[in-house]
Amino acid sequence: MYTSTMITDIDDFDFDLFSEHNIGIEIQTFPQHILDSNINALIERWKRGLSGFNSSISLHGSSFDLNPGSTDSKIVEVTRMRYLQSIQIADSLNASHVIFHSQVNPLLSVRRIQDLKLNNQIEFWKDLFNKEIPSNINIMIENEYDETYEDLKKIIDDVNRPNLGICLDIGHALAYSKISIEEWINKLGDRIKYIHLHWNDGMDDEHRAPTDEELFHLNQILKKNGLSPKITMEYWVDDVSLEVERIRKYLLLDRDYDNL
Repeated sequence: MYTSTMITDIDDFDFDLFSEHNIGIEIQTFPQHILDSNINALIERWKRGLSGFNSSISLHGSSFDLNPGSTDSKIVEVTRMRYLQSIQIADSLNASHVIFHSQVNPLLSVRRIQDLKLNNQIEFWKDLFNKEIPSNINIMIENEYDETYEDLKKIIDDVNRPNLGICLDIGHALAYSKISIEEWINKLGDRIKYIHLHWNDGMDDEHRAPTDEELFHLNQILKKNGLSPKITMEYWVDDVSLEVERIRKYLLLDRDYDNL
């Protein structure tokens, strides 16, 4: 099980520390509002910083205001452009995974419109995989405001590519869905290749660290389903190496929590 942390500022990337503890990274320094500026210098800086780095590298792709299931061809065109920019940046940095939000809107109450947008998104991904996505890049679709797992499950199953999977965002599922983390994992199974790890009280997407008990509970669900996805911390801590050690302790153990 690969354990990573998010990096939103390249100055926070500590090559020696992360290499020593085999901590992977999820690069979150390329939001779409900078993609029309000169980002070549930032890409080159990342290339130099990552030279010789052997731990896991992922990249969070563009997400805000995009919609691969839109019925407006111009919106789809912009979405495609931004997604391809993210994929190209990831490829240039030797990142193995790119994470995109599902863009599912649970407020759409008309099933016919829901199905139309869902089918549009499936066709969008089929076309992108056929023409643009290299086999060395794994695309992870992340739940955001999704209330259930069904749409994600249908996208993965219908597009049916070995390098397409789900990034289960624990905090989003807790804050925005009406079903338990256990049901999310039980129903999606091995479609889950990646996890964004953070927790909340079910009321607000606060991105807090999980407790030991919450980590152990997650461990039991993953173990029950035979899953070992990549795990990326999406919360801030003072000491990354100590936090990664704690996560690995509770997510890799085979003992009862009471006997720790």
